[in-house]
Amino acid sequence: MRLQSTALLILGATALAGPAAADPDIFGRQGLYDFSGDAQLDQLRPDLNYINGQVPSYAERQGRVGAPAVDIRTNYIYIEDQDNTFNAPYESQRDLQTSFNFALREVYRALPDEFVFVYLFTSFETNVGAFFYAPESNDVWGINAQGQFDSNGPSPREGFIFMNDWKSFERLYGPGAGSRAQSRSVFNQEAGHRWGAFVTAGPDGNGSGADILQGRDDSHWSYFMDSGGSPMEGNAWRDNGNGTFTTQTGFNNWRFSDLDLYLMGMMPPDEVEPWFVIQNPDIGNERDLYRQPLNDASTPQIVQNKTISGTRVDFEIEDIIARNGTRRPAFGEAPTTFRVVFVMLASSNTSMTESERVEFGTMVDGYADAFHEGTQERGTLDYQLREPEVPLLPIGGVCDEASECDPAQANFCIPNPFTPAGICTASCDSASTCPVDWCCSDSQGTQVPVCLPAGLCPTENPCACDVTMDVCDEGCACDEACTGNNNTANNNGGNNNTANTNSGNNNGESGGQCACDLTYSCDMDSDGETQCGCDPECGGCGCTQAETGAAAPSLALGAALFGLIALRRRRRRA
Repeated sequence: MRLQSTALLILGATALAGPAAADPDIFGRQGLYDFSGDAQLDQLRPDLNYINGQVPSYAERQGRVGAPAVDIRTNYIYIEDQDNTFNAPYESQRDLQTSFNFALREVYRALPDEFVFVYLFTSFETNVGAFFYAPESNDVWGINAQGQFDSNGPSPREGFIFMNDWKSFERLYGPGAGSRAQSRSVFNQEAGHRWGAFVTAGPDGNGSGADILQGRDDSHWSYFMDSGGSPMEGNAWRDNGNGTFTTQTGFNNWRFSDLDLYLMGMMPPDEVEPWFVIQNPDIGNERDLYRQPLNDASTPQIVQNKTISGTRVDFEIEDIIARNGTRRPAFGEAPTTFRVVFVMLASSNTSMTESERVEFGTMVDGYADAFHEGTQERGTLDYQLREPEVPLLPIGGVCDEASECDPAQANFCIPNPFTPAGICTASCDSASTCPVDWCCSDSQGTQVPVCLPAGLCPTENPCACDVTMDVCDEGCACDEACTGNNNTANNNGGNNNTANTNSGNNNGESGGQCACDLTYSCDMDSDGETQCGCDPECGGCGCTQAETGAAAPSLALGAALFGLIALRRRRRRA
C-alpha cells in the first residue's frame, strides 16, 4: 500500500527562520515531516476482521468492559475511548494502528458502511508529525495511481484520511485567517491525494528519467511547477519575461488547479488551461522553509517570495493524456459527490466538552465548504449524518404550529395579523407573568388569556357594551358575537345609550345576521344613501364613527385576528 501525506506547510512564527527543533516522535524523527514512503506505514493497513466485529475488541481481549462513548452529531461522529484501549499521545506505532482500527470499528457499529472517505481527527496531540491519505482502492485509469486495486473487500471505502489533532493549526498560527487558510489547504491536499498528484511527463515533457512534474514523494507537484498555488503543492509562478521567475503563492493555496480538477474527474480536458515548469532552475543561495536549498520537493513558498532563473517548459493537457492515458471514467461519468464521514476520536483523558463539540461541528462545515469552493464548486462532500436539530422557539418566536414553540416558555402559536406566520406565546394570569411591554389578554380565541406583544394588545373598546370575546352580550347591538340581538338597543349598564339601530336599514338581515355589514368600514344600505344600522362601524352602541371609513383600530385588529384564527383552524381540519 502506498501512503501519500503532507507535513504542516507553515510553521507559524517560526516560518521565516525555519522549523524549531522538537522532541522525536514515535518514529524517532524530529520536527514536522512527510509521512510518505516510510516502510513502517505499511503496518497501518486496516484490520478488517476487527473492524467488522469478527474478532474480539482490544479491550475485550484484555478483559476490559468499558464501552466507548459514541455521539452521532449532525455532521460528524464523536467516539471516546473510555478504557484506555490506546495511549494518548501515542507512545508507539501500535497505539496509532490500534486507534485507527478502534475508530473504524465504532463508526461501522453505529453507522452504515456507505462512506467513500473517512476523515479522522483527534482531540489530543498525537506525537505524530504529519497528516496523510491512505489509499484503499482505485478504479480510475489515467491518473498513474498504481492501477486498479481494492484492499477492503465489499466496503465502498476508497481511502482513510488522518487529519491529526483538531487544534494543530491554531497551535501553529493562532486563531485567525492564517490558521483557517492553512487548515483548508492541508485538508484539500489529503482529499486530493485520492487522485493526485501522480501523473508524469518526463524531464522535458516526453522523455524518461526523473520527472519534471513530480515533487515530494512523487505525490506532490514540483516546487518549480506553475500550479497556480494548488493544495497539491507547486507554486504560483510569475514569468518575468527575462529568464527569471518569481513566486506569487500565498496562504490561500487551497484551490485546486485545472490539472487537479481534470484528474479528479471534475473538468473536461478541453477546459484545462496550459501551465509550465521551470527546468534546470538556478536557485543561487535561496533556501526553503526548512533551510534547505530550493529543490523540487520543497514546500510551497507562501512567505518570502523567491526569484530564480531557469528554462520554461510549457505543457498542455494532451501531454498528460499521451503519457498517462485518457482518464476513465471521464468527465461527466465520474462521480463528483462523495459520501464521507468525519470522525472525532477522543481518549479517556481528553474528553471534549459540549462547547468544543459544537466548535468542531462548525469546523467540519468549514472543511466541507473548502472542498466545494476549492473544486470551483464542482465537487461536494456529502457528510450530514442526521437532520440538523431545529431549536424550539422562545416566547415571541415566529411560528406556524405550537409544536415549534418551546413548551417551557410558550404553549400557543397565535396568528399575527401583520405577518403570514404566527407568534409563540404562553397563557398568563396577569401582565407581570409576560415579557416586559407585553400584556395579558383573552382576546385571541385561545379560551385562556395569553401574553401579547404591545402591537397586538387591545386598546379601549369603542363598543363599550361588548365585554366578552366570543359570547354575545345581551342587548349590545354592536357586539359581533350576537346572532339574534343586533337590533335590540338595551342599555346594558348604560353603555349603549346612543345605539340607534334602525331595523329598516338591515337590508334583509335574516336570523339576526347583519346582511349589510360586509366590511370593516361603515357600509351603506342597498339604496346607497342610508347607513347599515346594524353595522358597528356606523355608530351603533355609542361608537362615534358615523361615516364610511376604516374601522376603529381595535375592531379591525380583532376582526383580522378572528379571521386568521378561523382560517388556520379550517386549514388544520383539512
